[in-house]
Amino acid sequence: MTFVSFEYAGCSDIGERKRQEDAYGIKVFEHAQTSKGRDDARSMELMAVLADGMGGHAGGAIASELATSCFMSNYPKITGPIDKRLLLSLDVCNKKMAAGIRLDEKLQGMGCTLLGVAIDRHGVHWVSVGDSLLYLYHKEKLVKLNEDHSLAPIFDELVANGEMTQNEAIHHPRRNMLRSAITGEEIKLVDLNREVVPLSKGDWLILASDGLGTLLGHEMEIIIAKNSAANADQLAQALVAGVMKKAREEQDNVTVLAIGFDEVKARP
Repeated sequence: MTFVSFEYAGCSDIGERKRQEDAYGIKVFEHAQTSKGRDDARSMELMAVLADGMGGHAGGAIASELATSCFMSNYPKITGPIDKRLLLSLDVCNKKMAAGIRLDEKLQGMGCTLLGVAIDRHGVHWVSVGDSLLYLYHKEKLVKLNEDHSLAPIFDELVANGEMTQNEAIHHPRRNMLRSAITGEEIKLVDLNREVVPLSKGDWLILASDGLGTLLGHEMEIIIAKNSAANADQLAQALVAGVMKKAREEQDNVTVLAIGFDEVKARP
């Protein structure tokens, strides 16, 4: 498949925090595929990156900006299969984080989540570390694509096994603690999809920091359904507005990227 028309936009709100620690980037570029040292094909790709600085850690905003800019600048230069390029770009970002920490002792402990998404004619690919969110809205249903590397899934499993109540799981003080992040150290958990997820006309991809989690899944579905015929900017703003309308105490930063596919046709 090849995308004829797509649109994208991002929107952020600081929430109830003192500073913005989310960062993101979106780029459309032509990528050269090489074979035996020669360019033999060029394809259009859209890449999107979102990073969320680790709250309460030194340099969270610096970490997210560093990871985002590093990923954005390195991914388009790497050749080979998309999953390999995503993983190598992640590794470069982690090494750059380590170098930044070595240069400034005040940045000890800084880190961030990272969600890197690449879209080509076959569909969507991603690499994810941490608890940032990747959703696919397809045929009026919202499906979460990536893994959650916080403690939330662990607590939810305890609820399913009858070892914890749902109320205890939702309000547990360690629920949002990360099990994996980019800190310059070994990355403990990486979600890398090796099988592309195809996309269709009318689909929306939603990338978000965990601040969007203030909205429940069905609430997100309602907002997207109401705005699915609008443009990407309106949809991203509507989701962020939905979070802020809840007026949650100590609301985290929230960032939403919306990528929509208006027309898809078979590749010649």
